[in-house]
Amino acid sequence: MNPPGRLPTDSCGCRTGPAGPAAERVAATIERYGLLDPGCRVLAAVSGGRDSTALALLLDALGYEVVVGHVDHAIRTGSERDARHCRALAARLGADFRTVRLPSPPADEASARRGRYQALEEMALASEATRIATGHTLDDAAETVALRLGRGGAPIGIPPRRGRLVRPLIELRRLETGAVCRAFGAGWIDDPTNDDERHRRNRLRRRAMPALGELATLRLAALGTSNAVEAQRRRSEAEALAAALVRLDGPPSGHCEIDRPALAGLPRPAAMDVVRLCMERLGIAAGERVVGDVVAKVAAVTGAGLDLPHGMRAWSDAARVVIGPPAATPALPDVALAAPGVTVPPAWGLTVQVDEVDPSTRPANGLEAVVSRSAGRGLVLRQRRPGDRFVPLGGRGHVSLQDLFVDRKVPRQDRARVPVIVAGDAIVWVSGFRIGQRWKAEPDAPGALRIQLLGTVLTVGPPGVATDREGP
Repeated sequence: MNPPGRLPTDSCGCRTGPAGPAAERVAATIERYGLLDPGCRVLAAVSGGRDSTALALLLDALGYEVVVGHVDHAIRTGSERDARHCRALAARLGADFRTVRLPSPPADEASARRGRYQALEEMALASEATRIATGHTLDDAAETVALRLGRGGAPIGIPPRRGRLVRPLIELRRLETGAVCRAFGAGWIDDPTNDDERHRRNRLRRRAMPALGELATLRLAALGTSNAVEAQRRRSEAEALAAALVRLDGPPSGHCEIDRPALAGLPRPAAMDVVRLCMERLGIAAGERVVGDVVAKVAAVTGAGLDLPHGMRAWSDAARVVIGPPAATPALPDVALAAPGVTVPPAWGLTVQVDEVDPSTRPANGLEAVVSRSAGRGLVLRQRRPGDRFVPLGGRGHVSLQDLFVDRKVPRQDRARVPVIVAGDAIVWVSGFRIGQRWKAEPDAPGALRIQLLGTVLTVGPPGVATDREGP
């Protein structure tokens, strides 16, 4: 066996072997990106085509312990021929051979990709391979960038490495892999689906890329690989930050909680990377604009909220940015209040005390209100309702509770917890805010009622200060 990662040389130190120049370039790629440890056991994903066949031949020539792994997607008839080719290649190399046939034909390309990589992982585990190598070439990298640009995405190509998945041929041209196979005297099998122009990549490969030309292909590939490596570096940094800042709840809540002050203090690119990582973990596919809005409009503002794709939502409080399914609105019962007297509604987690006081009495805090005695006839504690409106004390017109809660940055998921005191259909008081104009206690009135909320109560304070407060 050759020294790992090195081609054999003659007595003059010159490289030998049927594919010396191509193998040298692959060896340089492996070293540049740290793809393979010397002499490691690597599962080469071999479909039977020229790229993957060349992959197995070159890795063997470079002295790696190759396992030939083949996935039969169960899509077309005659796929058994592909498996026979791959088995014969493994026998030629003296390599272990593994194959998996998917249980049913994949519904689309994305399903095929998921099934393929899952099968490769299983084969690598069974064969004790430390790496999985695929035959993606420079042309594949350029096509990926062009496809993403065509969809309005970022010009990010195929990374040379992702976890234990490596791509040693990522700097080799597709034409060169055919030359490698011929140099070794090895044949390959052309997949007829590669000519099917119903697939976007095939149309691009057969029409657009030749029109772009050689220089554009090289530049697209170089740009895509550079951006992919940078994206992986940023992802690693985001994962390190997320380990310190993020708490991810599994089912049934499925929420991601981020330390809001720490997130708001990060540079915008780093904050976006952390948010993007959290969204990915929750299965939320979102573009740059949405991720940026979470950082700028939610993380930067206490009590803000933002609807996300797939029915998800992001919202904030003083300590957290929460991403996930919208919190279910708790159904709290309407409760008739003793006036005067003490009412303890268990579902609300608070106590309401109503006392008779002098009309000149002033509320001590946002958990108290002094109102006209006429409100005492039928006082009820309830949740807000659609269309709720009232004229606040000192106001000049009606205010909807929806607008009030938005203006005061009350998180959407918390609005149902804000106590609303009504008499009949009229709002008497919204906790932490003003009483209704019509319920003002006049100085010359024979008496007034003081309503106190005791316990932990969500109040509506100044803008951005909707918080749980502990009553006396």
